[in-house]
Amino acid sequence: MKLFTRSRIVKRESVEVTSPCLVECEFEEFRILSDHLTVVRDKEELTGQKDTFSQLEELEELEGARETYLSEAREEAKEILAEAEELRAQGELFLKEAQEEGEKLRQEILAEAHKEAEKLKEEISQKAYEEGYTLGQEEGYKAGWQKGEVESKELIAQGQKVLKLAQKAAYGEWNKVDETLLKLSLKVAERIVKAHIQIHPESLIERIRALSLLPEEREDWKLHVSSADYQWLSEKVGDELRIPLFEDQTLMEGDCFLECGEGIFDASLDILLERCEQLLREELRYGQLAESPSENR
Repeated sequence: MKLFTRSRIVKRESVEVTSPCLVECEFEEFRILSDHLTVVRDKEELTGQKDTFSQLEELEELEGARETYLSEAREEAKEILAEAEELRAQGELFLKEAQEEGEKLRQEILAEAHKEAEKLKEEISQKAYEEGYTLGQEEGYKAGWQKGEVESKELIAQGQKVLKLAQKAAYGEWNKVDETLLKLSLKVAERIVKAHIQIHPESLIERIRALSLLPEEREDWKLHVSSADYQWLSEKVGDELRIPLFEDQTLMEGDCFLECGEGIFDASLDILLERCEQLLREELRYGQLAESPSENR
């Protein structure tokens, strides 16, 4: 093998080698090397194909697992729907049985009442017959009939008395309910009004204006307000109201009263709520008198 040495070398700026490559050559060593490289390249291609097959197998396994999960979910949903349908059917059956049992009980009560009435009628007739037999058929029958009639009237009177007592008791219970509702309504109204005053303190101005219309004389007026309202009233509407303001530490926020020669006109919340309670109680009492059961009925 001869070696050739060239004194001249050509240089380039860049050289790019994409993959090892052998040109055709007659030398045996290069041919063997080329065969080995071909075998290595074929193994890499086989390895890549195996990886692709593995990925396909994993995808198939995932698809199978998904189908299995969906199938199990469908079966579970069917079971839940079946149980719900069974519960609904049981509920309808229970309701039907309860209705039938209630109707049966009602019929039994009516039958028992009818039976007792017939029994009482027979006893009265038998008693009248027996007494009439000893005193004489005609006179005994009349006496027994009259006695039975008297006893019947007494029973009717007792029944009406019991009915009136029941109505009176029910009316008393309704009165208790009305009283409870009235107290509850007043408490709710008090809380609402106080909350409204805290949120909208300027609503006090409207009450003061309404209060100023009550006295006939407009001399020696003194408007007493709480400490919480004195400052902002003085700054905001002191000149507009044209009423001397006086701070009263005994008053609550939102309370006020007008002092003048005619007396004191109070517009405190407690006074207004008391007046409201009086009006409601009067309306309630008049309604109760109109709806109360009469003793002469």
